[in-house]
Amino acid sequence: MTYQDLLERIQALHGRLGANEDLETVISAGKLGELERAESLLMELEAKLASYDREFEFEHRIATLVASDGEIQELQRTLILEGADAVEPRLKAFEDRMVSLRVKAALRRPVELGRFLGDWIAGRLYEPGDVVRSNEALYVCISPTKTQPPTDAWELLVAAPTMQLVGVGGGGGGGVGATGPTGPTGPTGPTGPGGSGEGGDIAESYFLGGDE
Repeated sequence: MTYQDLLERIQALHGRLGANEDLETVISAGKLGELERAESLLMELEAKLASYDREFEFEHRIATLVASDGEIQELQRTLILEGADAVEPRLKAFEDRMVSLRVKAALRRPVELGRFLGDWIAGRLYEPGDVVRSNEALYVCISPTKTQPPTDAWELLVAAPTMQLVGVGGGGGGGVGATGPTGPTGPTGPTGPGGSGEGGDIAESYFLGGDE
């Protein structure tokens, strides 16, 4: 490797890294004429940067993947703990699944009703045909999604019931009211005049069967 080749590679890295301690070490070795050492250090730095690029690529693919929150968290954990090589086949399987679901959704129109999954749940991946309840309405999923209906990924099946308040118009006069409570007993009246004896005898004779 010539010093000019080394400079071109250093400049390419400097454009991405800016001021960098490892890059400064490479430059110093080149200025001292230690081209083999400078090249070795540069290759290590390039490999490290390529690894960062690959991890960033996987982070982006995971972040844009249409999958459940639990599946995404598992992929992110695998990337951090085991590296890109371990996460790549799992990520590829999820991406293939998504392509398959989208093709299925495109070919089956109208979408066939499938599972009723109850109330919509945040973070869950819904597939074409899944039926959920959201705000008292029923929706069917027509495209893989985690969004809450209504969106373009859902079709309305049954609208939410509406409450209507019916006003009562004014009428004529009211009907007869209920009978009120009995009032208090009045005072005793004055004693009437005494009766004659004939009246008593006539009454006695009538009721006892006496002679007229």
